[in-house]
Amino acid sequence: MSNIPYTYLLKWSSTNAKYYGVRYSKNCNPSDLWVKYFTSSSIVANYVLEHGDPDIIQIRKTFNDVDSARQWEQTVLK
Repeated sequence: MSNIPYTYLLKWSSTNAKYYGVRYSKNCNPSDLWVKYFTSSSIVANYVLEHGDPDIIQIRKTFNDVDSARQWEQTVLK
């Protein structure tokens, strides 16, 4: 399996809550988002318990290296 770092957006339309994150672990792949990988955020985990799964799950950008992915996440969050 190839390692493809990526950023993603989760959104709950009913509450307008959004979460923007990055994944760059060994063997990560965008196809795993919300199938095998559900974020490492405890805030998201608790939100899902209260409100259910997000109805919008998007891969926003893929990267060739971890540093670029992490820097992009920080740029978007600022």
